Amino acid sequence: MFIRSKPPLADRLQGAALAALRGNVMIADRDLNIVYVNPSVVRLLSASEADLRRELPRFSVAGLIGSNFDVFHRQPDHQRHTLAALDKPHAATIRIGAQVFDLVVTPLDEDGQRIGFVVEWEDATHRLKNLDYAAEIAAIGRTNAVISFTPQAEVLTANKAFLDVMGYRLEEIQGRPHSLFMPPEDVGLPEYRAMW
Repeated sequence: MFIRSKPPLADRLQGAALAALRGNVMIADRDLNIVYVNPSVVRLLSASEADLRRELPRFSVAGLIGSNFDVFHRQPDHQRHTLAALDKPHAATIRIGAQVFDLVVTPLDEDGQRIGFVVEWEDATHRLKNLDYAAEIAAIGRTNAVISFTPQAEVLTANKAFLDVMGYRLEEIQGRPHSLFMPPEDVGLPEYRAMW
């Protein structure tokens, strides 16, 4: 009869920490065989599994452990060459069908030898939408007169087009109330006060 001993506390803590992370973590050995996926990455990939499978027919979240990184690529040779040359963390954005992921792949070395890789996954959808929104706002600012206020109606900032049209410099209006731009007789109107 064999008695199975528990792994050292440090190993158990590391395993528990990886499982508890909200970050999406996948670990592969040096041959790119997936040996660990934390629950967070399982949730992330499960949410888009059907879409991923349309592009990658061999993909299965349930079968990730034991499969190879090749499951994520149509041309695994390119990926294998890139990973073999990796000597520091590498960030990339990949598109698989309609899904877009940000990845950080970090090589794991021990005593100068490659022992594996850790991959951090993130859904890039929100980041890319925010970039689009920022580009739209920047475009609006280049073509329109724009001013922004605090909820208390104080000027935060204004773009050059607004300042040129109104004949002000930013330092003249920043921190001042919106009423600066209103006819005095309108400032006391209930509609104006209700707006703020």
